[in-house]
Amino acid sequence: MEAETLLYTPRLVLKGITPSIINQLFNAGSKEDIMQYFGIDEKGYAHYRMMYEKGMETFRLSMFYFLLITRDNILPIGECGFHTWNISHRRAELFYSLRHDEDKQKGYMTEALREVLN
Repeated sequence: MEAETLLYTPRLVLKGITPSIINQLFNAGSKEDIMQYFGIDEKGYAHYRMMYEKGMETFRLSMFYFLLITRDNILPIGECGFHTWNISHRRAELFYSLRHDEDKQKGYMTEALREVLN
């Protein structure tokens, strides 16, 4: 598998996910391996399966995102990243989500996006 990109913040580890990693997991891993890697349930598996089958890149769109993993319990709590990255204009579209309401309003996304944007 391609080397993982890892970013660190005081409370989080940000694990970079690329199209290549998704393809490698679905080509060689079991459903259980994939669910464990991403820390997802059946609904999450269906989402990643769709990303694998439909692709994450086109001639006009590329995507790079990170799993947000808490350092204290090593569980994924959400995702953030960017797509439609225009390097010459220094512009991209951001996306982010937290999986559970109890993780919201704690500054996780501010902490994560600050590191991603740097």
